[in-house]
Amino acid sequence: MDGLEKGLNTSLEKGITESSVEERERVFGTHYKAPPEKTPFCELLLGALDDFMLKILIGCAIFQLIIEMSTATAEELPHAWIEGFAILLAVAVVSLVGAGTDFKKEGQFLKQ
Repeated sequence: MDGLEKGLNTSLEKGITESSVEERERVFGTHYKAPPEKTPFCELLLGALDDFMLKILIGCAIFQLIIEMSTATAEELPHAWIEGFAILLAVAVVSLVGAGTDFKKEGQFLKQ
């Protein structure tokens, strides 16, 4: 223990001396860690949209819109967009709610 105490320039009874603090910070660093920053909402939204199932739903909704609008008769044309739009709206709601929940949780976590 004596060799370790001498090698670390410390005392088992008193700890480190004030004169060695600057030298220790120069050699080992201050070990200061910056507080975490809050993730922007847009980044959380893009993360929520990165779900494989949501990507499939978006693709199907666009495909539905294209097919329905191109094959609809004159009478059906005013209503042909509704199903595809409903799918896109559902994806938007799920993504926004998920991102909003994550944003709120992260804000509460960073307050503590």
